[in-house]
Order: sequence, then C-alpha cells, then structure tokens
Amino acid sequence: MKCPIGSPRKFMGLLITLSIALSFTLSERADANPLRGVLKLPKATERPSPYAIGVFWPNLRNTLLPPAPPLVDIRRDMVVAIEGSGLVEKLGHNPVLVMEDGRFSPPVLAIRPGTTVSFENRDWTLHLIEPTKGKLFKAQSLGPGDTFKHTFPAEGTFEVRCDVVPHMRAKILVSNKAQLSLVDNSGAYHFPDIPPGTYKLRVWYHGKWFHDQAITVRGRTTVNIKLESLPKD
Repeated sequence: MKCPIGSPRKFMGLLITLSIALSFTLSERADANPLRGVLKLPKATERPSPYAIGVFWPNLRNTLLPPAPPLVDIRRDMVVAIEGSGLVEKLGHNPVLVMEDGRFSPPVLAIRPGTTVSFENRDWTLHLIEPTKGKLFKAQSLGPGDTFKHTFPAEGTFEVRCDVVPHMRAKILVSNKAQLSLVDNSGAYHFPDIPPGTYKLRVWYHGKWFHDQAITVRGRTTVNIKLESLPKD
C-alpha cells in the first residue's frame, strides 16, 4: 500500500519533527511556574467604598445588603502586568463583569484587545448598564439572570455605570501587554505560568502605569511589590 503522505522516509521524518515539537512544548510547560505576590501600600489599605453613597444606599430594598457602607481596599482598583520576551499572550482570569449586591465585581476588569466581556446580572433587581461617555455600546437593560456581551477591539480605558443604581461604576482596562493580573481583596496578584527569565512588573491605577519593577523568575517565585507613592485621583 502506498503511504498517503509520501515515502516511508518522509513519514519517519515527520514523526521525528512532531516528537521534537511535542517534547519542546512539554519542556516549556514544565519550566513555567507561578509568579505571585502582594502589593504593599505606602499608607492605609482601606477607604470608604466608592459605591456607598449615603443618599441612595438606604433606598436599596434588599435585606442581603449590608446596613453600613463596607470598606474596600484601594488595591482592588489596581492591575499588575508583566512584560518581557518569551511570554505567551494569555489572560489568567475570566473576562466577566458581575452585577451583584448593588455593585460591579471586579471594580476594574483588565483584558487584552479583541476580548469579549460578559456582563452578568446576578442581582435581585434590574440594572441598566451604559458607558459613562462615548458610544461604546447602547444602554442595555438586564434583569436578574440576564447577560450581555461586548467585544473590546482596541486599547483604552472604559467606564460603565448602572443608570438605575447611580453609584455602580466599573472600569475596563484594555491593554496589549502579554499578561495581566487582577488584584484580590488581600492585595495579592498571580500569574500562573511564567518561564524562567528576567521581566518587568508594572502597576496600573487610575488610568496610569505608575510603578515599574525589574524581577527574575526561577521556578516558583514570590515578589511583593512595595508602592512608594500613588498617583493622585
């Protein structure tokens, strides 16, 4: 029988090439390790929540909402990026913006150009989401359980709000940096797979990349980022 892809020699050559490529890929994955750390602030780590407006908050008739405005760590409004050669372009978190308990979560969502964001209403009431300025998309009325999706094709910083609950606002940071990490409630960031090498960490806050820090990754690496100062609001 004639070999469907040519001579036996060519077939063996193809198998060897595929084997080398697979070994290289597995080696790359084996060498890649998590990079994590915590952002250290120069001052207090808490502030009154930006969405807790005293005039409106008591009017939300939801017994699940806290009776007093919560405190929110300002690091939740930050994004960490890693830059350097050899990084695979990937997003380590789901591009989902949730409406729940009268607020957006996360308060800042970082994505790459071309990413489709899912806006999900997990709240008990209707939300009417719209851009705070420009014609990003038309206002969308989302009832409990409804979802709206929008693709962000180009870089930029965009803000959305709920017209029904005016204090609800969130930012979408669209950046072409290879990998981006959100910051959790404890100020921690995380990149799941970083190959050994020298890189730069950058921190974004209030529309600016304001902190640069050179790092070296060797295996599992922990790097805490000490922020000496913050951009002014």
